[in-house]
Amino acid sequence: MSQTLSGIPLSEVRLALLSQLRSADEFDAFCVEKFAAIHARFTAAMNREQRVSLLLGEAGADAVWRALRGNTHQQQALNAKNPYRGLLAFEIEHADQLLGRRAVLAEVRERIQGLLRSEPARRMLPLIGALGCGKTSFLRAGLLASFLQTTPSGKAPPAQNERSGDKRSDPPKESGRGPTDDLPQVSRKHIVVSAPGERPLVSLAAALSRSSGGSLSSDAVYELLRQPGGLITACQRIGGSEASPLTLIAIDQFEELFTMCRSPKEASQLASRLLEAATGSQPIFVILVIRSDFAESLSQFPELARLCAAESYTLPMLDRAQLAEIIASPAQRAGHRLAPEFIEELVQKTAGLPHGLPLLQFTLYRLWVDLASGRDGLVALRHVGGIEGALSDWANSLYKALEDDSERVRAQRLFLRLLRPSEGGHGVARRKRPLTELIPAGHDESGTRALVLHFSRAFEKLQPAGLLQITEDDEVTLAHDVIPKSWGMLSTWLKNDLEQVQFLARLDVAIDRYREDRRASRWLWQKRDLDKLRALRAASEPVLNREQEEFLAACEAFERRELAERLSERSMQSSRRGWLLVALLIACVATVMGLLVFVVSFDRARQAKHLAQSSSAAALAGQPGQGISALLLAMEATADSRELGPTWEGLYQVSMVLLPSRLLGQLDAATVPDAATIQAQANIRAIAFSPDGNHLLSGMQDGTLAIWDLRRPPNLGDKAGSKTAPPNPRTLTVRKHDKPLNFVSYARQGDVILSAGDDRVANLWDSNTEAALTTITWPQSEKSDEGTGDAKAPIKKESDRGILSLDLSPDGSTLITAGQDHVVRVYDVEERKLLLSLPHKDPVFSARYSPSGHRIVTACRDQLVRIFDAETGVLLRAIGPSQASDALREAKALAKQSDGHRGEVRVAVFSQDGQRLFTAGEDNSVILWDPETGQKIRTLLGHAGPITSIDESPDRRQILTASEDNTARIWDVQTGQPLLSLEAHTDRLLTAIYSPDGDSIATLSQDGTVRLWQPKRRPHIRIGAHNDWVRSAVFSPVPGQRLVLSASADGTGRIWDLQSGLLRLELRGHPEWVNSAAYSRDGRFIVTASMDHTARVWNADSGRLLATLTGHKDWIRSAAFSPNGEMIVTASKDKTARIWSGPQWGSSTALIGHEGAVTSAVFSADGREVLTASEDQTSRRFRVSDGAELGRLAGHGDWVRHAVYSQDGKRILTASRDRTAVVWDLIPTGATSPLGNPVLRESRALTLRGHVGWVRHAVYSQDDSKIITAGADMTARLWDARTGAQLLVLTGHSGPVSTGEFSPDGRYAVTAGRDGQVLVHAFDPDTLRRYGCDILRSLYHHPDADPTEIEHLLRRCQSLP
Repeated sequence: MSQTLSGIPLSEVRLALLSQLRSADEFDAFCVEKFAAIHARFTAAMNREQRVSLLLGEAGADAVWRALRGNTHQQQALNAKNPYRGLLAFEIEHADQLLGRRAVLAEVRERIQGLLRSEPARRMLPLIGALGCGKTSFLRAGLLASFLQTTPSGKAPPAQNERSGDKRSDPPKESGRGPTDDLPQVSRKHIVVSAPGERPLVSLAAALSRSSGGSLSSDAVYELLRQPGGLITACQRIGGSEASPLTLIAIDQFEELFTMCRSPKEASQLASRLLEAATGSQPIFVILVIRSDFAESLSQFPELARLCAAESYTLPMLDRAQLAEIIASPAQRAGHRLAPEFIEELVQKTAGLPHGLPLLQFTLYRLWVDLASGRDGLVALRHVGGIEGALSDWANSLYKALEDDSERVRAQRLFLRLLRPSEGGHGVARRKRPLTELIPAGHDESGTRALVLHFSRAFEKLQPAGLLQITEDDEVTLAHDVIPKSWGMLSTWLKNDLEQVQFLARLDVAIDRYREDRRASRWLWQKRDLDKLRALRAASEPVLNREQEEFLAACEAFERRELAERLSERSMQSSRRGWLLVALLIACVATVMGLLVFVVSFDRARQAKHLAQSSSAAALAGQPGQGISALLLAMEATADSRELGPTWEGLYQVSMVLLPSRLLGQLDAATVPDAATIQAQANIRAIAFSPDGNHLLSGMQDGTLAIWDLRRPPNLGDKAGSKTAPPNPRTLTVRKHDKPLNFVSYARQGDVILSAGDDRVANLWDSNTEAALTTITWPQSEKSDEGTGDAKAPIKKESDRGILSLDLSPDGSTLITAGQDHVVRVYDVEERKLLLSLPHKDPVFSARYSPSGHRIVTACRDQLVRIFDAETGVLLRAIGPSQASDALREAKALAKQSDGHRGEVRVAVFSQDGQRLFTAGEDNSVILWDPETGQKIRTLLGHAGPITSIDESPDRRQILTASEDNTARIWDVQTGQPLLSLEAHTDRLLTAIYSPDGDSIATLSQDGTVRLWQPKRRPHIRIGAHNDWVRSAVFSPVPGQRLVLSASADGTGRIWDLQSGLLRLELRGHPEWVNSAAYSRDGRFIVTASMDHTARVWNADSGRLLATLTGHKDWIRSAAFSPNGEMIVTASKDKTARIWSGPQWGSSTALIGHEGAVTSAVFSADGREVLTASEDQTSRRFRVSDGAELGRLAGHGDWVRHAVYSQDGKRILTASRDRTAVVWDLIPTGATSPLGNPVLRESRALTLRGHVGWVRHAVYSQDDSKIITAGADMTARLWDARTGAQLLVLTGHSGPVSTGEFSPDGRYAVTAGRDGQVLVHAFDPDTLRRYGCDILRSLYHHPDADPTEIEHLLRRCQSLP
């Protein structure tokens, strides 16, 4: 949200005007007094919101804010004594303010006394009441307050609110106590109040922990509550040695167990613990507060329902006399008497409403300033919409105060995420959700937090508590159940999007089941629901949050694995005879195709398509030989053609399906020469590249070390057949390990090999002679030493599993080991002497030196990352979440209490320059830290399972992660954006590493395979990235200049060098999104369009700002130069386009006519016309000379997002949100305009269908032969401009694609999208043929491929023209 110069959000200033000056007369009086000149410009046709906008636009938000301050101070003073609570419940400290409930309180206390005296004792009472009858206030300020002991001063001891943890003062002892009962008095610590929320046991454990004064940790109490009798035990421990005659357990809003709870297991456990406490021998009394419409839901817990049925109390609604009392008495105590007719009006209206009490309290709170100022209460009541409309009026004011439509859409989705349609005819229920679950994927936390605060805080504390509540734990919920029923706008949203709300609620339940069941695949969604999820992901505005997108990624990965398995099974079931027939058929087709290729191009293209499809199908079926042979035949068939076609789409499919990796294969008797040595225990446990990248070192399950030869197949000059088998490992002749290996690595430029395993032995080997240089054996039994701040801990039985991590210092003098026995040890290599022992609280998964060797970083199961001085062993810093801080003991002061990992930390490594620290673990995230300060730099999210390894690329621009979700991912270090997902393994990954040159990647999986990847061998290259959505990208028009210009929502324009991929120039100045950036035809100037309502012109060489174009009243969506560079056209959300001309483009002419936002505007090739596109579903042609409309193109079923002329000016191309692009012919009518130009009419010629989401952009190539479109389905597509046939699908983006543009020579296309990436695609035949040859080379070591055949195919491939 934008702010004024004084720092006050603009939305707050707007809200202040709408809320403080509620009537039209008050607003006019304010404007006459403070801004008379502006008031004179108001017209009768303007509504109030339009007048507010005019005032803010002309006077400025800061001036309006200062003018409001005079009113504000007086109202603040009055509101500080506001005696009404609004939507907030009365707490224990408000007992003296609770009115109208004394008789009911006496009845309830008498009922409790009878239950305690009964035989057998039934120590449970359900309090049942309708929505809005004041159940929570009665429980806290009435019933519970009446049990409290008092101090000698007559005041109760400090209370503690179970939700916020704030310390408060309790009421006097006599507040509400029954006059005749003899119920015991209890201390505050023996009153436990909780509400189920989404995690009932977690909530109750937190309440019990607070009641104990912190002597019991919530985690410890939670573990107790999971066990039978756990609640009784926890209650006994609360008071310590202090005895109490009674402990009260109050579960408020018990209906949340049926509306909010996301864990049925915890709901059942809570019911069992409460039943045990109520029927046990300990003096514990349980009070359940539940809405009457959910009383029957107790039958889900039969034993609890039977106990509740025996005795319950229904809380009555307030009668008219009691309503009058709660209206008049608070004001009277504050020194103000309300008019009788005003009281009577409120009583009459409230009595007729089914949930009138909270609306009454809200209305009184909101009107207090007016009432205390002596204004007429009835008039003020009408201004806010009466009791029925006060809440809705306030909510609408908050909503309308938001600055733009995008914020309002986000607000709508925010509120819907906090609602859940209830089962059993209960309408809709509130949900309490962590703030992180409300953040749409791709958005940062700040925007969502600002939105929540906007709806949760009051303006200068002058207005009632907000619609939302946010806890200290960053959980968000609606302030009251009455809000969905009383706010009409919210009800409408829910009605319109009910199906989506229900779908997302089901999604959250599925995610919970998936997470609780250790990510079991049975909870993953299948086709129907998965398609709905994909549609939500492709929506124009983000709907899914990060957790939901991770679940979708897991579902898609499982879907791909199942597809591969089904195809594999189908392939295995076919007989050998069937395959011979298929092979014969392919050969026949290839022969026929070879004959027809010289006859007619149409037949050639059709057969090429068939062979491309055959190659893709064969690849999917796991038959690389057949697939690649068919692909090669297709390549030969089009060898003399310069046209693109289905062949290249087939090539893409093969590259994505068949060639994600090069499989080394499993080590078994069939592939390993020394089968007697390896035999069945040949699973690989660890891997490392040699420094020259030619070999791969592997550590085996049986303790053996093996080296694989990875050298590429022979060049064309080599003798055919010289290499006829996949690479075989060379087993080291010396073997010292008796148990599985966990770690292997090269050191000292490859002269030394390191190995360690479960036998608790670390070895250093000479890689040339295979002689053992040093052997270090861990002690078999010892305890953790003191000195790092962790308590002593005996070695557990799991310590036998041995060493997990090993690292040699940069100078080679010392060695560090870490493992399951909780101790990191530093040894002198030469003397094999233990130098340092660094104890930890839990097993240590990783211990690594910094590049300088001066520091050691460790990753531990206790969620902490520790940095030690390598010389002294002194703990320098500990990084981790706040709940892990107790693990530090003496070093607690060194801990950086940051938002670290929420689970065990598996990996911690320094960057190659030592300036960053990478950590990862069980919570599926990677975090980049500053090791000097402990500050978090960035969090990388995307994996759907725990992360097992991190490796930095040699050029330090990327990092590689491996995960238990069966994938590895490549990330951009600077932006945190995921670049590529490597998916081929069928089980969790153990590690992923870069080769020394960075060209190859090796991944090791629990599925028993190692795969080699070459991610740079793709038909597209990534040349740059922004920190946010990239809205446009274009090539430089200057011949020989290989530059790409991009514009982004991060507020910048950037120029990238296509050759190096480096950033050449950055254009900064726009405070908001930059929606487009375009070159002038000569490449000298750049124009950018922004959401800040301006366009700016820059020098393309220096980046110097030349001019700022102002005049639009809303976002500018696009800007483009005329062919001669003398004019600029801009398109705006204000429903106009403008033509800028003259010196410095200083004068403008508006093109008027559209009824919706104008989304794009461009000049024709001759500069005489402007073509616009609009959200009114039309595209229009305007004459430049006078702005007259020349023609209108209508026919799309939704917004038109983009429109351009063909290069020859004979056609128009439009792209629409209706998922199509349309080609229109411009046909001369034979008539001429008054200026002598031919009059043209538009005729629909072609419709391009194929995208499954919005088509955001569409343009012609320079020769008008091809069209490129960009869509919300994460693809760009290439089309034949004459026939409309789809030629190619360009992939590589992980989000909607915003734009696609051709290079001037037509050999490349650039695409950009919401994922922040800018990709350049090569799609000309020469490039793709070279790429096909690369595919053949990387297939050389595929276990199912025949190397001799691959060599033969390589020769044929490289001989193609």
